[in-house]
Amino acid sequence: MNTAIRPLPMRSYHFDNLAHIERLEIVVNDPVFHLLAAQLPPIGTTTKPAATSTAGFLFVGVATVVYGGDDRATAELRAHWTSFIRILRNAGIPAPSQPLTAQHFRDFRDKFLVRKFGSVAAANDVLKAALRAAALGQARDLGLLHGHDWTVADSTNGWFDVPRERVLIADGTWFYEMYEKTPPDMNQRKKKRKNKRAGSKRQIRLTRSKVGVRRTTPDADYQGKAHGYSHAILSVRGDDRHRSIVLDLARCPKGHEMGVVTESLVRLRNRLPNEDMAFVYDGAMRGKHHKQLREELGLLTINEAPGHDGRAYRQYEGTQVPKSSTRLRDLAFTTSSGETCMQRVEVLAGQMFRTEASALRGRRQRQQPLDHVAVRRFESDGTYRWEVDVEFTCTTHHEVHRATIDPNATMGGIALAEQLCAVPPNHERFRALYGVRNFAESLNQYLKGTIMHTERARSTNGHRHELDLIFAMLTSNAIAWAEHGSSRYAALPGR
Repeated sequence: MNTAIRPLPMRSYHFDNLAHIERLEIVVNDPVFHLLAAQLPPIGTTTKPAATSTAGFLFVGVATVVYGGDDRATAELRAHWTSFIRILRNAGIPAPSQPLTAQHFRDFRDKFLVRKFGSVAAANDVLKAALRAAALGQARDLGLLHGHDWTVADSTNGWFDVPRERVLIADGTWFYEMYEKTPPDMNQRKKKRKNKRAGSKRQIRLTRSKVGVRRTTPDADYQGKAHGYSHAILSVRGDDRHRSIVLDLARCPKGHEMGVVTESLVRLRNRLPNEDMAFVYDGAMRGKHHKQLREELGLLTINEAPGHDGRAYRQYEGTQVPKSSTRLRDLAFTTSSGETCMQRVEVLAGQMFRTEASALRGRRQRQQPLDHVAVRRFESDGTYRWEVDVEFTCTTHHEVHRATIDPNATMGGIALAEQLCAVPPNHERFRALYGVRNFAESLNQYLKGTIMHTERARSTNGHRHELDLIFAMLTSNAIAWAEHGSSRYAALPGR
């Protein structure tokens, strides 16, 4: 048997419309796939020989994900086994004459891995650790997360000009439970008491399965909510189509996405301590998260102010400040002659609005928001301090006034990190930076609709479902690297 690894012919791939068998061929020849297989113990070395190697069983697992189900994968493997034999053997993976089935992978996962690691969750941790390191290497090979043409240490560059390749994106994705709910199951069943005045008692159901399979404790339905599995996905993308890499995958059993994402960012920062990067997230990133990520990790955090969309500031300009407003504070500006010019400002919708006394007694009117002209970061003893320069044209002194504020500070009892954006919505670069977050939503749909062909989990066990997502992440990165990677062939095992 010829086990030498040969590079894939680029002529055969149309990356805008890949066939399932082409996706599997790309994965089998991806070096990260062989790296993951090397993290698991070999099979068939102690007793009778196994049907294939560890990599072969992982290939079947990837096939069950790519084809969207075990039955479909078994049927496709049987129908195209002659082609798969060539693909596997060209990649140095032993392939039996009879087709492998999804049952082979299930036995490998539920028996072999559990016997070697103690649980599927422990095996997942090993695979995720290797996949994170490999994904980082793939991202850098694609020109992501770094670049010699941009750094804030260069006086010609600033944080407003951070390129898309250095903007980290994260989002949560939800998969529904394996079994559909019938109408009676939409609400919790209640146990009646003899004394009706005492009310009814909520009954905790540990499963909604139609076949009696109990779910794991983190997925127990304690509040009558729908079962499912939530994961946080961290990624980065470039300007080119399909040039994106999934950097991390982590489970959120209780829905605390931001805490899980922060852990992913800490792991990434530990591997890239000197890179200047930004981070974009949705409204779940509140003031305390902005403050933590800026000060501890040195990331420029970008999102819309809580409770406001990106264009909400337009509706406030020229309006009256309510008497009940608690966001009015004094901000001191220094004139060119050294005098102090005090301005009454209101922190609202990610901006600082300058206010002036209106014709109405005791009321103030919002003027144009202050312009953010510079963002700076200073490092000291492993922590970071940030400064934002704001300015406006003063009609009293007939000049431009500028002040420096700390976006993480508390001004008169107001935590600026909660309502003030370092890159405000009215800045010309806000849409370009915050708009990258749309890719996070697209990536979720790509993994579900194109890679996995399902929005429903294929297992009643969260750890098995997470293994499916690991295979989906591997497939997505392998396809992107095969299309855009500069060293995809030189890095193949055995070359």
